[in-house]
Amino acid sequence: MKSRIEALNLIDSSILSKKQALEVGLNSYDLSELINEGVLEREGRGVYRKIGKRMPENESYAMALAHLGSPSVICLWSALVFHDLTDEAPSEIWVYLPLEKYSHIKGLVVVRKKNPQWDVGIEEHDGIRVTNIERTLVDALADGRHFDEFTPFRMVLSAIRNKKTTEAKLLEMAKKLGVEKRVGKKLLYLQDTYV
Repeated sequence: MKSRIEALNLIDSSILSKKQALEVGLNSYDLSELINEGVLEREGRGVYRKIGKRMPENESYAMALAHLGSPSVICLWSALVFHDLTDEAPSEIWVYLPLEKYSHIKGLVVVRKKNPQWDVGIEEHDGIRVTNIERTLVDALADGRHFDEFTPFRMVLSAIRNKKTTEAKLLEMAKKLGVEKRVGKKLLYLQDTYV
Protein backbone atom coordinates (compact mmCIF):
# COMPACT_ATOMS: atom_id res chain seq x y z
CA MET A 1 0.00 0.00 0.00
CA LYS A 2 1.27 3.45 -0.93
CA SER A 3 1.91 6.00 1.75
CA ARG A 4 -0.17 9.17 1.73
CA ILE A 5 2.82 11.21 0.54
CA GLU A 6 3.58 8.77 -2.29
CA ALA A 7 -0.04 8.94 -3.43
CA LEU A 8 -0.05 12.74 -3.19
CA ASN A 9 3.13 12.93 -5.28
CA LEU A 10 1.29 11.20 -8.14
CA ILE A 11 -0.56 14.52 -8.63
CA ASP A 12 1.77 16.90 -10.48
CA SER A 13 0.14 20.25 -9.81
CA SER A 14 0.34 22.27 -6.61
CA ILE A 15 -3.47 22.66 -6.58
CA LEU A 16 -5.63 19.55 -6.46
CA SER A 17 -9.24 18.56 -6.09
CA LYS A 18 -10.76 15.96 -3.83
CA LYS A 19 -11.65 13.99 -6.96
CA GLN A 20 -7.97 13.89 -8.00
CA ALA A 21 -7.03 12.76 -4.49
CA LEU A 22 -9.60 9.95 -4.64
CA GLU A 23 -8.25 8.85 -8.04
CA VAL A 24 -4.77 8.28 -6.55
CA GLY A 25 -6.12 6.39 -3.54
CA LEU A 26 -6.48 9.12 -0.92
CA ASN A 27 -9.74 9.34 1.03
CA SER A 28 -11.22 12.11 3.22
CA TYR A 29 -9.38 10.83 6.29
CA ASP A 30 -6.06 10.86 4.41
CA LEU A 31 -6.66 14.44 3.29
CA SER A 32 -7.43 15.49 6.88
CA GLU A 33 -4.23 13.81 8.09
CA LEU A 34 -2.18 15.51 5.36
CA ILE A 35 -3.63 18.85 6.48
CA ASN A 36 -2.79 18.06 10.14
CA GLU A 37 0.77 17.09 9.11
CA GLY A 38 1.20 20.44 7.33
CA VAL A 39 1.54 18.87 3.88
CA LEU A 40 -1.75 20.22 2.49
CA GLU A 41 -3.85 23.29 3.05
CA ARG A 42 -7.57 23.45 2.31
CA GLU A 43 -8.25 26.30 -0.11
CA GLY A 44 -11.98 25.86 -0.51
CA ARG A 45 -14.67 23.27 -0.86
CA GLY A 46 -13.00 20.24 -2.43
CA VAL A 47 -9.81 22.17 -3.35
CA TYR A 48 -6.42 21.72 -1.67
CA ARG A 49 -2.95 23.24 -2.07
CA LYS A 50 0.35 21.46 -1.47
CA ILE A 51 2.43 23.35 1.11
CA GLY A 52 5.89 24.35 -0.12
CA LYS A 53 5.04 23.86 -3.80
CA ARG A 54 5.33 26.80 -6.17
CA MET A 55 1.89 28.19 -6.91
CA PRO A 56 0.86 28.74 -10.52
CA GLU A 57 1.10 32.35 -11.64
CA ASN A 58 -2.65 32.37 -12.25
CA GLU A 59 -3.65 30.74 -8.96
CA SER A 60 -7.35 31.59 -9.38
CA TYR A 61 -7.41 29.75 -12.73
CA ALA A 62 -5.74 26.69 -11.19
CA MET A 63 -8.20 26.64 -8.29
CA ALA A 64 -11.23 26.96 -10.57
CA LEU A 65 -10.02 24.11 -12.78
CA ALA A 66 -9.21 21.94 -9.75
CA HIS A 67 -12.73 22.46 -8.44
CA LEU A 68 -14.36 21.82 -11.83
CA GLY A 69 -12.26 18.77 -12.62
CA SER A 70 -11.71 17.39 -16.07
CA PRO A 71 -12.81 18.17 -18.70
CA SER A 72 -12.66 21.93 -18.19
CA VAL A 73 -10.43 24.58 -19.74
CA ILE A 74 -9.76 28.31 -19.41
CA CYS A 75 -11.15 30.00 -22.52
CA LEU A 76 -12.22 33.19 -24.30
CA TRP A 77 -11.62 36.37 -22.20
CA SER A 78 -9.56 34.61 -19.52
CA ALA A 79 -7.43 32.88 -22.18
CA LEU A 80 -6.91 36.24 -23.91
CA VAL A 81 -5.58 37.63 -20.63
CA PHE A 82 -3.51 34.49 -19.98
CA HIS A 83 -1.77 34.84 -23.36
CA ASP A 84 -1.37 38.62 -22.92
CA LEU A 85 -3.59 39.36 -25.92
CA THR A 86 -5.70 42.02 -24.18
CA ASP A 87 -5.49 44.57 -21.40
CA GLU A 88 -9.22 44.21 -20.69
CA ALA A 89 -9.08 41.81 -17.75
CA PRO A 90 -12.47 40.32 -16.84
CA SER A 91 -13.44 40.04 -13.19
CA GLU A 92 -14.75 36.50 -13.81
CA ILE A 93 -12.94 33.38 -14.93
CA TRP A 94 -14.14 32.08 -18.30
CA VAL A 95 -14.21 28.28 -18.72
CA TYR A 96 -15.45 25.75 -21.23
CA LEU A 97 -17.45 22.89 -19.72
CA PRO A 98 -19.34 20.02 -21.33
CA LEU A 99 -23.11 20.44 -21.62
CA GLU A 100 -23.85 18.00 -18.80
CA LYS A 101 -21.49 19.62 -16.25
CA TYR A 102 -22.60 22.35 -13.84
CA SER A 103 -20.85 24.61 -11.37
CA HIS A 104 -22.08 26.88 -8.62
CA ILE A 105 -18.76 28.65 -8.07
CA LYS A 106 -19.17 32.41 -7.95
CA GLY A 107 -16.98 34.37 -10.32
CA LEU A 108 -17.12 31.89 -13.20
CA VAL A 109 -18.54 32.42 -16.64
CA VAL A 110 -19.33 28.93 -17.88
CA VAL A 111 -19.49 28.45 -21.64
CA ARG A 112 -21.00 25.13 -22.67
CA LYS A 113 -20.61 23.65 -26.12
CA LYS A 114 -22.06 20.55 -27.70
CA ASN A 115 -18.66 19.56 -29.04
CA PRO A 116 -15.91 21.57 -27.31
CA GLN A 117 -13.21 19.46 -29.01
CA TRP A 118 -11.07 18.84 -25.93
CA ASP A 119 -8.20 17.57 -28.09
CA VAL A 120 -7.85 20.64 -30.35
CA GLY A 121 -5.83 23.70 -29.38
CA ILE A 122 -5.64 23.10 -25.64
CA GLU A 123 -2.35 23.42 -23.77
CA GLU A 124 -1.30 22.96 -20.18
CA HIS A 125 0.88 25.57 -18.49
CA ASP A 126 1.91 24.92 -14.90
CA GLY A 127 -1.17 22.75 -14.30
CA ILE A 128 -3.56 25.18 -15.99
CA ARG A 129 -5.46 23.88 -19.03
CA VAL A 130 -6.05 26.79 -21.41
CA THR A 131 -6.92 27.24 -25.07
CA ASN A 132 -3.77 28.09 -27.05
CA ILE A 133 -3.33 31.46 -28.78
CA GLU A 134 -4.73 30.32 -32.13
CA ARG A 135 -7.78 28.60 -30.67
CA THR A 136 -8.45 31.54 -28.36
CA LEU A 137 -8.42 34.00 -31.25
CA VAL A 138 -10.45 31.77 -33.56
CA ASP A 139 -13.00 31.14 -30.79
CA ALA A 140 -13.29 34.91 -30.23
CA LEU A 141 -13.78 35.55 -33.97
CA ALA A 142 -16.43 32.82 -34.21
CA ASP A 143 -18.25 33.84 -31.02
CA GLY A 144 -20.87 36.48 -31.75
CA ARG A 145 -22.48 36.00 -28.37
CA HIS A 146 -19.67 37.11 -26.04
CA PHE A 147 -17.77 39.53 -28.30
CA ASP A 148 -18.73 42.58 -30.28
CA GLU A 149 -17.92 42.72 -33.98
CA PHE A 150 -14.62 44.62 -33.71
CA THR A 151 -12.80 43.48 -30.55
CA PRO A 152 -11.64 40.09 -31.94
CA PHE A 153 -10.29 41.85 -35.06
CA ARG A 154 -8.20 44.18 -32.90
CA MET A 155 -6.79 41.25 -30.94
CA VAL A 156 -5.99 39.20 -34.04
CA LEU A 157 -4.25 42.16 -35.69
CA SER A 158 -2.24 42.81 -32.54
CA ALA A 159 -1.24 39.14 -32.22
CA ILE A 160 -0.11 39.00 -35.86
CA ARG A 161 1.79 42.30 -35.63
CA ASN A 162 3.50 41.16 -32.43
CA LYS A 163 4.40 37.84 -34.10
CA LYS A 164 2.49 35.73 -31.56
CA THR A 165 0.77 33.88 -34.40
CA THR A 166 0.22 33.94 -38.14
CA GLU A 167 -2.77 34.05 -40.41
CA ALA A 168 -1.90 30.55 -41.68
CA LYS A 169 -1.95 29.13 -38.14
CA LEU A 170 -5.31 30.82 -37.48
CA LEU A 171 -6.80 29.40 -40.70
CA GLU A 172 -5.49 25.94 -39.81
CA MET A 173 -7.09 26.17 -36.37
CA ALA A 174 -10.38 27.36 -37.90
CA LYS A 175 -10.35 24.25 -40.11
CA LYS A 176 -9.67 21.97 -37.14
CA LEU A 177 -12.55 23.54 -35.20
CA GLY A 178 -14.91 23.39 -38.19
CA VAL A 179 -15.52 27.16 -38.28
CA GLU A 180 -13.48 27.90 -41.39
CA LYS A 181 -16.45 29.24 -43.37
CA ARG A 182 -17.47 31.60 -40.58
CA VAL A 183 -13.97 32.75 -39.62
CA GLY A 184 -12.17 32.37 -42.95
CA LYS A 185 -13.90 35.40 -44.50
CA LYS A 186 -12.98 37.52 -41.50
CA LEU A 187 -9.35 36.43 -41.74
CA LEU A 188 -9.27 37.18 -45.48
CA TYR A 189 -10.57 40.65 -44.71
CA LEU A 190 -7.70 41.09 -42.26
CA GLN A 191 -5.09 40.32 -44.99
CA ASP A 192 -5.57 43.78 -46.46
CA THR A 193 -5.60 45.43 -43.05
CA TYR A 194 -2.20 44.50 -41.64
CA VAL A 195 -0.03 45.08 -44.72
